[in-house]
Amino acid sequence: MPGKTRNTKSYNEGQFQLIETILFYNEFEFIDLHMERLRESAAYFNFIFDQSKIVSEFNKLKDLPGSKKFRVRALLDRNGKISITYSEIKDILNHDYNAIVSEKRTNSENIFYYHKTTKRELYNCELNKAREKGFYEVLFLNERGEITEGSITNIYVKGGNILYTPPLNCGLLNGTIRKHLIKTGKARERLIYPEDLIKADKVYISNSIIGLKEVKSIKNIPSQ
Repeated sequence: MPGKTRNTKSYNEGQFQLIETILFYNEFEFIDLHMERLRESAAYFNFIFDQSKIVSEFNKLKDLPGSKKFRVRALLDRNGKISITYSEIKDILNHDYNAIVSEKRTNSENIFYYHKTTKRELYNCELNKAREKGFYEVLFLNERGEITEGSITNIYVKGGNILYTPPLNCGLLNGTIRKHLIKTGKARERLIYPEDLIKADKVYISNSIIGLKEVKSIKNIPSQ
């Protein structure tokens, strides 16, 4: 899978930062998985990664009100500078979790789909268009017609008691909730095609902020 081998290319011609978005609710949820992913991406792109410095910055937020939920966003640049912002979450339960499939195809060879970075122009553009139409999320297919992920979520189809999610080599991010579900045996990898979205008992999306949510409807599913 792309992203496991240390990168030898230079990306100085296109500056970007690594991102981690973490839920804080009395404590940082899945902080070890977030740090692991940040560390691996920093190594791949040759970013300076000082874990003690990053942990120190996170610790400054430990006095946030425990009765409230916060979205914490960390940005790491190639020189090791960490920037952390946060905002209170008030609207998770008020969303209608519906989705639309993008007409734009992704390329599974694009390394940036395997890492969470600020280099996400296509995803941002397609999500903005989807939100304008009243959809919460936009889903993507790769060049082979395989379902990959949403712009801000991983995707799953339910068959029986198992959740199936696309393999990483389809071109997608290994989200923290996705990783946790696979590790605990609640989800398995399997190729997913558009028709599977129709046949599935249920379809779910996940990320570290919303957790695992059922998708109530999906529009613009391509036909064979």
